[in-house]
Amino acid sequence: MSNSKGIEVGVLDTGEPEKVIQSIELLHGSFAGSDRYTVARLSEELKQLDVPLYRQFFIATLRTNKEERVVGIGGVKAADWASNTHILYLSAVHPEFRNLGIGKRLVKDRVHWIRSNFSGGRVLVSTPKIERFKQFGFRQVTESCHKGRAIMLMEY
Repeated sequence: MSNSKGIEVGVLDTGEPEKVIQSIELLHGSFAGSDRYTVARLSEELKQLDVPLYRQFFIATLRTNKEERVVGIGGVKAADWASNTHILYLSAVHPEFRNLGIGKRLVKDRVHWIRSNFSGGRVLVSTPKIERFKQFGFRQVTESCHKGRAIMLMEY
């Protein structure tokens, strides 16, 4: 785990029910109003899968004297439609903790994990934060589309 400003980023341990519940609540709140991201669907998405069709989630936590609170989350999964292709998805930072670099840390740690575990390929993300992803070596492959989002690609 890495540490910055009291926030730790690491892999979500699905054997820790409290962290899983907090992660689902954070995602569900961030995607409020979307019928695509029900609690049931998010619960299924957070279940780990092994290669080749893996899913891995990273969480940012804030530890206080009394508790450890999930304040950010981001997933990465294998594309089931293309070999050596990974997708960054389901990213959220709690509103009280935005603009502290947590989102960037979650991107950095997920990309590092992909590069460390797979010898080559590509990473895709759908995002409105085009400049952020350019900082990590992604390039835009579509014009802004649905809700200002664009598809971005990083090859390694």
